[in-house]
Amino acid sequence: MERELKSGRPRWLTGLVCVVVALALGCSRPWKREDTRTWEGCCQGADACLALLQELHGPDTGEKWLPPEQACAAWKLGREGEGVVPRLIPLLRHPERRVRGGAAQALANMGEKATGALPALIEAYEREPGGLALHALSSLDDERAAPAIVRHLLESPTSALEHLGPTLAPVLFDVLENPESSWEALVLVRHVLSRRASMHTETFVPRLRTLLARELEESTLRRPPGTSCPSAPAPGCEAVFDACTPRAAYVASVLAAHAREGAKGEAEALQALQRADVRLAPVALQALVVFRSPAAVPGVLEQLAVPECRARALASLALLGAWRGQPRRSRCFGCWPRGRRAGSAHGPQRPLGTWETQPPSRRCTRRCTRRTAKSRPRRLRRWAATPSGRMRRSWCRCSSGW
Repeated sequence: MERELKSGRPRWLTGLVCVVVALALGCSRPWKREDTRTWEGCCQGADACLALLQELHGPDTGEKWLPPEQACAAWKLGREGEGVVPRLIPLLRHPERRVRGGAAQALANMGEKATGALPALIEAYEREPGGLALHALSSLDDERAAPAIVRHLLESPTSALEHLGPTLAPVLFDVLENPESSWEALVLVRHVLSRRASMHTETFVPRLRTLLARELEESTLRRPPGTSCPSAPAPGCEAVFDACTPRAAYVASVLAAHAREGAKGEAEALQALQRADVRLAPVALQALVVFRSPAAVPGVLEQLAVPECRARALASLALLGAWRGQPRRSRCFGCWPRGRRAGSAHGPQRPLGTWETQPPSRRCTRRCTRRTAKSRPRRLRRWAATPSGRMRRSWCRCSSGW
């Protein structure tokens, strides 16, 4: 018995029993609206969840997120069958915004089971474009909702537009292609397509390249209709999207967001840079930088000579890798990798900016190891004080590139 008490097993057993009893008592009490982490017990059955969906506490504060009652009821109703859909459709016309949002969220959680509610959801979206009906339409991903999305594009929440499925997402590209689209719509579409570039890369990149080539074929770059622009906008190194920005700049910006796949449009981006437009040139140059194209180096070096553009030019050079291999301070507490400028007397001529680097000397590595042992806890200090090995040398080795 004494050995059993010393081992501490009865204490662990008692603690485990107490935890189980506490959980049982906590789960048996009625659900409260403060229990946001225990939605499983908020309602049981479709009738109870529909009643909870219509339960309101206090005035509407206009918050974006649903209150706990509507959020929990929508989550539970989303797990029900198609029989609940006819009972949710009338709630889309409820006078209270929170109830309408909860019904739309429940239909969104149901996915394909809520296909019968598509006409009602389109009607609810037409009445309230800024509500949650668009979230349900994006989950259904039906092409019948495309005309309504185009009509109310500027009033729609950006978070819902970013999650459009593969059937409705091309609607945004159609807005980019339409020559009658306003610059406000182009700015919104550029933002959404850039944020979700990784979702539709294979489909959009060929269309973006074709559209950019078509815009660059014009003798005068087309700009959004109904906009007034000064004859000579002020030049700059930052990408600006306003009434003076040509349509080709929006297309090039979206193409740059596709990074690796978008690099196939390097020729179109270079052609856009050669147009020497004040608004198009910074966007095209940044696209070439993202594509890691050597054609961007002259433009970046020109920006480097302008004090206002120096920070962006240095960031572009780092992204291009033009100074890859340049010696820099590393975590070795002052160790520098040994290197020499390419093209010096020690070697053949190489392109500007390249370096010929070598691993740091043993003296540097030993100094790094000693200082590491002094600055680390006692356990690591004992490990660093052991005879040198591969692990310690690799940790202390100075990196020779970016």
